[in-house]
Amino acid sequence: MQRAQSAHLATAAEGKDVRNLVPDYPSAGTPVGVAMEGNASASSSAADATAFGGARASRSLTAAFDGLDDTAWWPAAQDPHPWLRFTPNANTATITATANTKVQVTDSSGERTLSLVAGQPRTISVRGETTLALTEPVGITEIDAGIHRIVDVPGTADTYFFQRLMPETTTLQRAFTTAEAAELELSSPPLSTAPPPPTPSSFPPGATT
Repeated sequence: MQRAQSAHLATAAEGKDVRNLVPDYPSAGTPVGVAMEGNASASSSAADATAFGGARASRSLTAAFDGLDDTAWWPAAQDPHPWLRFTPNANTATITATANTKVQVTDSSGERTLSLVAGQPRTISVRGETTLALTEPVGITEIDAGIHRIVDVPGTADTYFFQRLMPETTTLQRAFTTAEAAELELSSPPLSTAPPPPTPSSFPPGATT
């Protein structure tokens, strides 16, 4: 199966779509997961290991809460009733979709239909745990509700290697921590479409980038 490896997960429960006796391959390396500030979940994602057509890491749950405009959460193609659920840290949430669409918003105040225009953020009032149910196949580029998710590399080191093949993804966003104050140089192979910065960047001890 092509792209049978899911995107990074915050908890093992996010991989509930895999029902094998052994849900993952053994690894000698340190597991890398997602750090999440706040609470968010989804009925499925196109980044699931079981998604029809293969997992696409840039379409994971993290993509809806990463602050990036070029990623978006998409449900798995086989999901008949896709939804996103989150608990905002304020009484508003700003939602951006990849296409013109209508979604059903449910919170403690009731249920309502929300119209979204492609690429245009829309801010709404929300109360407590909020569920966003899709009415058609569409991606949710971002939900700005005080929740943030990012792939977090554990431990400390003076050299890091990041790649976009396993899992395959079009956009890399990683958090890592330095043990000491350091000057780091970001470099990329010739095939990379993103050129390295002209000068190294300095970070204090314990900084997260």
